Formats: sequence, C-alpha cells, structure tokens
Amino acid sequence: MRKGFLLTAGILGMSVMLSGCGLQSNELKGDEQDQIAAYCAQVVSKYDKSTKTGLTPVASSKDSTSTSKQQSSDTSKKSTQASGNSSSAKNSTTDSEKTPITKTFTEAIGIKGLSLLYRDAKVGGGYSQSDVYDLSPDKGNELLVVRLKMINNTSKNLKVDISSANLKFKAAYGNQTSDADMTLLLNDLTTYQGTIAAGKGRNMVMLFQFPKGTVKDTSKVSYTVQKDNSSFKINTDMSKKR
Repeated sequence: MRKGFLLTAGILGMSVMLSGCGLQSNELKGDEQDQIAAYCAQVVSKYDKSTKTGLTPVASSKDSTSTSKQQSSDTSKKSTQASGNSSSAKNSTTDSEKTPITKTFTEAIGIKGLSLLYRDAKVGGGYSQSDVYDLSPDKGNELLVVRLKMINNTSKNLKVDISSANLKFKAAYGNQTSDADMTLLLNDLTTYQGTIAAGKGRNMVMLFQFPKGTVKDTSKVSYTVQKDNSSFKINTDMSKKR
C-alpha cells in the first residue's frame, strides 16, 4: 500500500513540475528533459515487479538492420551447407550404385541347378571347332578365347537358354574393354540353347576381340556379366569351383 502511495505521489509531483499548475514554467534543455525521463522510468521500474531491473536500451535502426543482415547471412550459410551435404550424399549413393558386385559365373547367370565353371583363357589369331567352323578376328585384332564348363547338378535333364536370359558378357584388360562376340558355334555360351543331361557337363567358350598385343597376361583379364539392370564382376578363381 505504501509503495503504491509513493509511486502515485512521485508521478503527481513530476506532473506539477512539468505543468507548473498554471504558473509560467522554465523551459528545460534537452539534457534536463532526458534526466527527468530517466528518473521517472527508474521510479516506475522500482515499484513494478513485472519490469526487469534497470533500463533497457532501444536498438537503433542501424543495429536492427545489421542484426537482420547477420541472421539472413547465417540462414543462407546453413542452407548452403545443407545443400552441400545433400549433394555429397547423392554422389556417394550414385558411386555406390555404379560399383559392381563380385560373383562367380554360376551366381551371375543365376540358373537354378546349373554351374558355370571357369577353365582358362588363351590369346590367338583364330578359333576353330572340329574343323567345322574357323573363326578369325577383325583386321588388326586377335581373339581372347575363354573356356568354361557348364554342369547340370540336378537329377533331371536341364534345358538351358542363355540367348534369352538377357545376359551381356564383357572382358577388360587395362583400358581396353570388349563385348563377347555372338557366333553360330554350337558351344558359344552367349548364344547357347540346348539340353544338358542329368549330372553331365558341356564345354563352352566365349570369344572377345582385342587389338593385337593388348592382352599380355590372361590371368589379369577381368570379366563382367550384366543381367537386366545389374552388373557383376567375376571372380575367376572362385569360378573354378562348383
């Protein structure tokens, strides 16, 4: 009650000073008006519990503009960083998708009950089969002949149709890559259609053309099998086993 009375008395006193109660008042200078305003504010804040202690300075328009620009700059930086992180994540995902999965020839062709074993590979100027077919590479090229064996692991005859399985075979040596030639050879894996008896096997080949002198070590040739939208890198050592 006492605090309320003092607060009211203080305000009334200031009003009288400013109004002069009808008397001619002395004109106050700018700094004197500031002192009176500051005193009134201190009196009010002292007895008003909802007001924080002391006087709160009012930010100038320049400070407000500077703060707004800084916040805008910080927001822009965060947006740029987020965009960069998103781009890095996308690039990482894309690179991961392009990396082929390592499999054996058997796993890559994915025919149930059928094994496809890698035997070896040789480089030559041509390939012949039982004196029936005599195949020669294009001028300036030589043939890489890859020998494989197809085995039926089931107890029944197994029909095999590689030509309709949407498979693509590639061989690479250094920076040279070659697609498998599609031929009329009866034992050409890429075009094979036939039946393999239960528990039996059949020798197969794939032919690749490379410029002469390219393949110097056949053990360093890498093979890739593409099936639909998937790409598989072949492990030839594992492909020698069932």
